[in-house]
Parts: sequence; C-alpha cells; structure tokens
Amino acid sequence: MGAIEIARILGANTIATTRSAAKKQALLDAGAHHVVVTGKEDLASKVKEITGGKSADVIFDPIAGDSLPALADAVAWGGQIILYGALGGINTPYPLFAGFARNFTLRTYMVYNFCGLPSIGLPRNEAAFARAVKFINENLTTGKLKPVIARVFPLGQIQEAHRYLESNQQFGKVVVAA
Repeated sequence: MGAIEIARILGANTIATTRSAAKKQALLDAGAHHVVVTGKEDLASKVKEITGGKSADVIFDPIAGDSLPALADAVAWGGQIILYGALGGINTPYPLFAGFARNFTLRTYMVYNFCGLPSIGLPRNEAAFARAVKFINENLTTGKLKPVIARVFPLGQIQEAHRYLESNQQFGKVVVAA
C-alpha cells in the first residue's frame, strides 16, 4: 500500500493488481485508482482500457516469477518495469519478444541502493537517502502516508505470525512485538 500512496502523492494514476477478489475493495480503499484481479481479468487489456490504449508507463512489481510476461504485455512502449521483490519465485522468464515489441526497460530495485550495505561494499547515497527520509517524514506527518497494520503478534507467537503470512490473508504489514 505504501507504493500506492507514494505513487498518488507523485501524481500517478495507480493501477493495483491482486490475485484475490476479496482484496480488491481493500486496495481501492487504500488509494488505488483502479484494481485488476489477475486470473479473472486480462491485465494487458484492462490496463489499455484504463489508460485509453496507452498501457502503463511504469510498473512497480514485488512478484516477478511467472507474472513478468503479463507485465510486459501491459507496459507502454519505452516504459519501465521495476522489480523490487521475488514473491513469485526465483525463476523469472524474460519476455524477449515483448521486450523487442515495446522497447521497455527492466530494472531491479533494492532499498540498499540508497541506504547502502557495508557488508558488500555498497556505500550509502547520502543525498538520495536524505531526500527519501524527508519525503517519508513529511508525508507521515501530513497523513498522506498511512501505514496499514494487518495484525500484531507477540514474539512468543512468531510461528503463528509466519503461518498467517504464508496464508496470504493479510492486508497490510504483520508486526511482531517483543
């Protein structure tokens, strides 16, 4: 939901996806302008309909895996697909012909690009990190960013928390408190 809120703050027309029809309204309530239920609706067709035939300029995706070809069919010519997770698994087929047809850029994103990771020698980008912290703090303060907590578990229930995450029932973050 944070990505939806940030995209809205930046003025984007947000199109969220979900595999669960039950989560569609929750995504709309969280600020998505549109929601496509994959598996029930054709992503590329729906995105073209929403964008007046243009398709998506930027796709920000935490799934990857077998869903990448569908994203490639939904991205605009010269657009970007940014992967920031691999919930779909390690094997992510590259949609070569869609890449040729749409000339899109495929990127990966990690928070370490900004905050650094000393263990691998990746320095912090101080200017970008400061801008990000300022943006987040300002938008938390004004209420434009509203973290959603699905459920809080005490540390003694860590196994139950993990089972809850695996069930994919949550909408929002799961917090484990000491």
